[in-house]
Amino acid sequence: TITVPINATNFNGVSAFSLSIQYDTTLLQFSGFTPNNAIQNGLVVNGNANGRVRMSWFSIQPVSIGNAALVQLQFTTRALGQSALIWSNSVQGDNEIADVNGQVMLSNFNNGAILVNGTSPVIGQQPQPQTTVEGGNATFVVSATNATQYQWQVLTGTQWVNLQNQAPYS
Repeated sequence: TITVPINATNFNGVSAFSLSIQYDTTLLQFSGFTPNNAIQNGLVVNGNANGRVRMSWFSIQPVSIGNAALVQLQFTTRALGQSALIWSNSVQGDNEIADVNGQVMLSNFNNGAILVNGTSPVIGQQPQPQTTVEGGNATFVVSATNATQYQWQVLTGTQWVNLQNQAPYS
């Protein structure tokens, strides 16, 4: 399951919204949602709209959640690839937010994407600690599945720094 937060900024004094976001149905399937507690009563979500998740909500009491997740959308994967998440404006009224007087509030919507690239790497063998004298050699071995590369690091004080395949670490 992939969870996508729909984050709001300065979401204050809102009494209604209508939102519509598109996704690629060959890669993703909408499987559910978790609303912010402030809007859970009266929220209607339809994820079976041919590659769109449509969300509508209304209340006579305006809500203010400030900067927080409005809703968390859940998707399951169907195939590997990248699905754009695009705020749709194909139907009048899509992606509008209104105050208690029904006045549409100025809003900006940022598109995103979900990259489905397979199974996460699993480390099968951790490197074992080595002790050596200064200038001596130590060999570290690691094995992992579903990993395409490794990056060794060294702790210098309080910061981890990526090692390059060059002296003294080659």
